[in-house]
Amino acid sequence: MGPLDWTVIAVYCAAIVAMAVVVGRGQASRSDYYLGGRSVPAWQVACSILATQISAVSLVGGPAFIAAKTGGGLVWLQYELAVPLAMGLILAFLVPAFHAARVTTVYEFLEARFGPLARTSLSVAFMLTRGMATGVMLWTTALMLAGPLGWNVSATVAVLGGVSLLYTVIGGIRADIITDIVQLGVLWVGTLICIACVGDFSLAGVDPARLRILDFKGTGLGDGATFAFLPMLLGGFFLYSSYYGCDQSQAQRLLAVPDVRSAQRALLWNGLFRFPLALTYCAFGVLLAGYLVRHPDFAAQVKDPNDLVPKFVLLAVPDGLRGVILAGVLAAAMSSLDSAFNSLSAATVEDVLRRYSPSFARLEERAMLRWSRVLTFVWGAACTAVAFLTPRLAPTVIEGINKIGSLTYGPILGMFLLAVASRRATQWGAVTGLLAGVLTNLSLWLFAGDRVSWLWWNVAGCLTTAGVGQALRIGPTAVGPGTRPDAPVRFMVLLGLAFVGILGVCLAIQAVLT
Repeated sequence: MGPLDWTVIAVYCAAIVAMAVVVGRGQASRSDYYLGGRSVPAWQVACSILATQISAVSLVGGPAFIAAKTGGGLVWLQYELAVPLAMGLILAFLVPAFHAARVTTVYEFLEARFGPLARTSLSVAFMLTRGMATGVMLWTTALMLAGPLGWNVSATVAVLGGVSLLYTVIGGIRADIITDIVQLGVLWVGTLICIACVGDFSLAGVDPARLRILDFKGTGLGDGATFAFLPMLLGGFFLYSSYYGCDQSQAQRLLAVPDVRSAQRALLWNGLFRFPLALTYCAFGVLLAGYLVRHPDFAAQVKDPNDLVPKFVLLAVPDGLRGVILAGVLAAAMSSLDSAFNSLSAATVEDVLRRYSPSFARLEERAMLRWSRVLTFVWGAACTAVAFLTPRLAPTVIEGINKIGSLTYGPILGMFLLAVASRRATQWGAVTGLLAGVLTNLSLWLFAGDRVSWLWWNVAGCLTTAGVGQALRIGPTAVGPGTRPDAPVRFMVLLGLAFVGILGVCLAIQAVLT
């Protein structure tokens, strides 16, 4: 790390905090802090969702999976086929229901449909799982950055968490969104610089199996084909539907726009433009596979797939440009951390304190705004503490993060689908279904092991939750809204065309490479 690298990183961090200070001025209520006064433009929300989803784990873990993981390769790109399909489900069913209810957290909608137990149970589950997942992401990002920065991991965790927490506490959701837009640009430029620094783009000597994208032979059910087409498409559809539509860290942005059509446009643009970004970091992974073949001395230093990108940045990227790339990794990490801190604070204020503490609910908006910032700080500190307890969950960090999500995302989606589409489901039936879905996934994890792809957990958990919740009518029936799909036909057509286009690009790339 040269002086120019440190200057780039320092200027970047200072600029992010300064933007938060400017954006945070004039906030007068928790609605301003958590939802940006419900006046954020759709294009800003779309960019923010893109930046949040493509985190440092994707930027580093994706190329590692493609280039270095045993059994890995471009099959990861199959995951992207699920994105436009998931966007269609969310913008047709979930977003209209949330906006009609005028909620601050998506779990607040569950109380209006089922009752307080449903809201509280799912909100608490979100806080626990999102807090742990954020800690995992913070730790793994610190591992990636510590070597190139020349710091120990603990110091890297503290700095990364501290800077993210500082601008999030000051600026709230609007600062998160504005800084995410900047971070998206830095992330993309950093990835393109990495690609340029590979130099020779030859793929001679790379295992052809690593360059295959579509795997139609396996099912992931007893055949060891974890990343076959079917589990990645269906498992990805259920996971992304839940993550974008039912996870407060993402759905909160969809509530910050003025109306339902704006939220639907944000989802549409995300469904159309996420693939080019994912294709960029996947291309970097493919080129790294060729780089490993051409540089056996470098390959010998990569003992762990997760070390591949940090070592490449340290050894192959010139001073100055290295600072831009590390700023890109910081940007990718911060764009995920800020959304987690703010959404955890929102869930605590709205779903716990205002719901169960009458004295807190009577506070003036200015006082609630102060408490919102305090709780954002508390959650940021808690996630940073959890980072030091992170276990090793999978061979690459991108698998580990998705594996954590797959345990609960399916059941959570199942509960929301009961809320928006079922006229029969009751609160106790839905909560029992949620528990049954989580237990089903735990059983698959503990007893099926690698025989069943973890991608299928998303499907199994959702169907179990929805099936049990629909069949088990415990307690009084609250007539459901029976929500009809509400989305412009052109949006659905465009998302369908995006799916076909992504499939066509994957087939074309596979034909060229193999």
